[in-house]
Amino acid sequence: MVPFSTRPATEKRPSTPWMAVLPRLATASSPQRVAVSMLIVALFLIVLPSLLLAAFAQPALHLWLHDAELATKGAPTFRLLMLTVAMSAISAPAGLLLLNRHRNAVIAALNGSILVVQGSLLIWLTPRLGMLAGAIAWLACGLIQLLCTPVIWRTFGGANVGERSAQA
Repeated sequence: MVPFSTRPATEKRPSTPWMAVLPRLATASSPQRVAVSMLIVALFLIVLPSLLLAAFAQPALHLWLHDAELATKGAPTFRLLMLTVAMSAISAPAGLLLLNRHRNAVIAALNGSILVVQGSLLIWLTPRLGMLAGAIAWLACGLIQLLCTPVIWRTFGGANVGERSAQA
């Protein structure tokens, strides 16, 4: 195992698909349009497949694992994780708008609340539910993000902050 990257320093790859959107978002004349187009792409490429996998969690796991018993036991956890993926994909463009608007305090507050909720759920549920507790904690994360998304869009999805103050 190599303790460092063997890629040349000039080769920079985004760590997530969303990170690939950041340069476009930073240079766009209308960041909200970029976020909307990202949301549309996410709906088709991430949200719909995740919801299908959640709806058919046990058969999907059986096809993947070739073990009916393991698929049956893992289906509830897998279902919750797929629902979380869908919720996170819906809320990701709003998070990028926060980054674009340099709303680091809002991002920190959102992540802090997620940390507190997830930590509390894990401490409370893990002894009783095991692996399912982790999926519930991630579902809470996705739910918090999803509930904050409309507020973020309403507050930061319109004109740039500089454009708003120029209009006033």
